[in-house]
Amino acid sequence: MVKVDIDENEIKALDALMKDAKCPVDMGWILQNLKIKIGKAWKEKFELDQLEMAKKMIEGKKENEDNK
Repeated sequence: MVKVDIDENEIKALDALMKDAKCPVDMGWILQNLKIKIGKAWKEKFELDQLEMAKKMIEGKKENEDNK
């Protein structure tokens, strides 16, 4: 069993969301998890691209210094 600290407003919001939902709650949970996975994958790829760009800039700067 897991205990979660949920306040009254969160319970009311969840209840209203479940009543208004166009799909089952489980489907919403699955979609949210997919959204999180996609976001994490995009962030990791972005960070790797930034790191690669930084490495290329450093290498280019070193080459310019060596040519002087």
